[in-house]
Amino acid sequence: MANTFEALELFKRELAERNVNIVGLLRDPVDHETADTILLRFLRARQNDVHEALALLQEDVAWREELSREELPSRSLADVIGCDGDTTRRLMELEELAGFDHEGRLVLFCDIRKLPAVCRRLPSGAALASLLKFHVWKQERMTRVLPRLAAVMGGDSSAQAEGVTVMLDLDGASEGARGAGPDGAGGLDLLEYIQTMVTIDERHYPERVAQLVL
Repeated sequence: MANTFEALELFKRELAERNVNIVGLLRDPVDHETADTILLRFLRARQNDVHEALALLQEDVAWREELSREELPSRSLADVIGCDGDTTRRLMELEELAGFDHEGRLVLFCDIRKLPAVCRRLPSGAALASLLKFHVWKQERMTRVLPRLAAVMGGDSSAQAEGVTVMLDLDGASEGARGAGPDGAGGLDLLEYIQTMVTIDERHYPERVAQLVL
């Protein structure tokens, strides 16, 4: 297995030979990251295996091209989800910043108990799709502002390169799941929602979550 520097150089050669558009991958690009730091995320996610990292990156590029993701950060959440202002506010209140962990990384607290009330305001049968669009919209924006946000909150902006710590409050999750069924809140399957959200992060935002605390 190549060391990190060797793997990065080989990765870049493979990308050049295959004419992979790295500029498109960088999302315009994120102002606190270089091409190398983003490529290193894909490498670390696949333990420096260049061929596995290349497959992951190519999947991400295709995903972004298909969904025209490059325009998403500039659109309002109401436009992305197709909802009113009050629903947008409730979506944003599902998550909140809760300070820093012992490594200096920002902590994002997610309150699953609020999901049923939010889902009841979404179109029938569209709760999962809407929540996943919200997640992608949030991730695209957060990658751009985390270091600056950490600095404003009095933290170390450089520590955010390692990702955030996510605390997922599942207290009462079984009750929330029952309340979010077809008769309760737009047909949301709580387990499917969490699993799909984690899959999106693993495939398209590698190394953005430093740790997940349940």
